[in-house]
Amino acid sequence: MVKAMSQAKVIINPRARGGRTGKAWPQISELLKQAGLSFDHIFTEGAGHSTAIAKEAVNQGYELVIAVGGDGTVNEVVTGLVDDQGRGRATLGIISTGTGGW
Repeated sequence: MVKAMSQAKVIINPRARGGRTGKAWPQISELLKQAGLSFDHIFTEGAGHSTAIAKEAVNQGYELVIAVGGDGTVNEVVTGLVDDQGRGRATLGIISTGTGGW
């Protein structure tokens, strides 16, 4: 396993809430930095991409993975963070920016 260089991996669905999440990302990013969080981030590109990113993040050694988006994004990230027995392999953080989150 390759050890991640950052404390967290942030997975952003820029299309959540009709694209407003992507537009809000600079402000969200700045707030995370102000809170002292060291992180890498990546934008999703379509259905299922969050799951693949989360799996890769765990394999790279990230211990904290943050989902930024709606319930679909969170669901995909959770799917990528659990092993075949349903055990979590990293801590999940959620920044809810979907339709019900604002």
